Amino acid sequence: MNTPTPEEFQPVVSLEELKEKGLMMVRGTDRPVALSYADGQVRAFDDRCPHLGFPLHQGTVKDGILTCHWHHARFDVCSGCAFDLFADDVPSFPVKIADGMVCLARKPSFNADQEYYRNRLNRGLEQAILLVQAKSIIGLIDEPEGARSIIQQTAAFGAANHEDWGDGMTTLAVATRLLPWLDRETTIHLLSRAARRVADNCRTRPARRERSAMPGSEATNTQLKRWFRHWLRNRDRDGAERTLLTASEQCKTTAEVESMLFAAIHDRIYADDGHVFDFGNKACELLHFLGWENAHVILPTLMPQLARARGTEESSSWRDPIDLIAIIQAAETTLDQGIPAADESKLPSAEITDLLLGNDPQVIITTLLSALQDGVAPAKLTQAVAYAAARRLAHFPESNDGNDWFAPMHTFTYANAVHQSVARIDTSDTVRGLFHAALAVYQDRFLNVPSARLPGTKLPDDATSEDGASLLSELGEPLNQVGNLAAFSERVAGYIRSGHELPPLINTLTLLVLREDIDFHHLQVLEAGAQQAQLCWGQPAAEHIMVGVARSLAAHCPTRRTAVHITRTALRLHRGESPTVKEAAN
Repeated sequence: MNTPTPEEFQPVVSLEELKEKGLMMVRGTDRPVALSYADGQVRAFDDRCPHLGFPLHQGTVKDGILTCHWHHARFDVCSGCAFDLFADDVPSFPVKIADGMVCLARKPSFNADQEYYRNRLNRGLEQAILLVQAKSIIGLIDEPEGARSIIQQTAAFGAANHEDWGDGMTTLAVATRLLPWLDRETTIHLLSRAARRVADNCRTRPARRERSAMPGSEATNTQLKRWFRHWLRNRDRDGAERTLLTASEQCKTTAEVESMLFAAIHDRIYADDGHVFDFGNKACELLHFLGWENAHVILPTLMPQLARARGTEESSSWRDPIDLIAIIQAAETTLDQGIPAADESKLPSAEITDLLLGNDPQVIITTLLSALQDGVAPAKLTQAVAYAAARRLAHFPESNDGNDWFAPMHTFTYANAVHQSVARIDTSDTVRGLFHAALAVYQDRFLNVPSARLPGTKLPDDATSEDGASLLSELGEPLNQVGNLAAFSERVAGYIRSGHELPPLINTLTLLVLREDIDFHHLQVLEAGAQQAQLCWGQPAAEHIMVGVARSLAAHCPTRRTAVHITRTALRLHRGESPTVKEAAN
């Protein structure tokens, strides 16, 4: 609580005028302030309702309770504390009477610090109050390590308060990868979306029951790995979790733990449309961002889905009319016999993309095996498969059913996850995913019939003369109408061909994704596209990748766009603006 000195007060209105009006607005130092006179007491508080900014001086004060008439949020007129938690507390101001004038303090009664915002973020997560989450994130973002501390706190809350991984944790992990490309406001929107999803997951799912490592275990890393795979093959979640926790304590390197995790996941081929491996990789990326000392908190959240996952070996579409499982298993047997050390100077063949997008699964796998045996680095091959998966998105025709988009989207994010894991650890445990991803791309082949055309090769005459900011400011216009896939992808392609940089494009696309009421898959696709395009920026492949990202986004726009309202309001209030009813509703 602040105790203002006399010089920190400013006269704002006569006491008689306030008595006459009962409730009125005056201009404070940095915001509009509502003054109330009731029961012989003068009270002052921020005039902007903390819910959506409605002017509180247009409300009602009765029996010490201020009621906002827009959404019926009610506040203690003395402290500003909300009775209705969706609305958040409203800042109050000290007042005094001098020479018949109401004098208002220049600052609110309470100045928030970092600890205050951390506690509020936890409260917002516990009670699933979006406004409190957003305001807390805004209050913390400019602190040293602001984004990292927000992600760490939110991840710890999510891991402790619901049973499995969930889309909220995925969004947090995606945020760690997109952060280098985002500006402050986009970062706030992304972290607010992640916090919202984590809180929703915790609200609707059971809390996690703690399991522990096995103290005193003398099992070797090899034995722990064998046990872990055995437990998951037999869907024994408890045994698998205790084994993995023991390994996370005993293993000397993070690579050993990751290798154990990925070996077990790959025992089921392309499990759950690739989600299981994708989530496992995201958990590892989150740990690389936060530090592997958090492994005992994060890794157990993967266990429920790993234990119940279904692989495509249980799917008739991967068995008939061609037994793709047999082709993969034969390749894995060859892989386990060892491959030569990679020669970094060697590249995949020029025609590998056409082969990967072809119609012969045996040729696809034989080509990849031959390249590995010829010394091509596994990460270069996984990159080629991820590019082929992006091409499936780029050539996806609008004549397909809307739900069909999810197959190539899953394939692309899975292929990117395989590439990221292989780039960190190129053992047979991760390289096996190369074959799984390649045949997932093959399985999507009929979703490119007929094949949608890539954007034209000729740019408008003045395209290169436009600065990147101007191009980006108009980028999202086609998303305001249904079915503008071609127009939106043309704009993305035009920006790239004009020679502009990748980070501003990713920042703009992230904000466009976040303004829509669409699920986490689109953020995953964008993040995968950013990672893959960065590897080949300046080459035609980068444009093709981002066109695939653009088409998949445009296919699901526009939506009602309700998701961003709360964060926008929180930002306006933080800046001292007074949103009108119309602004808050848009």
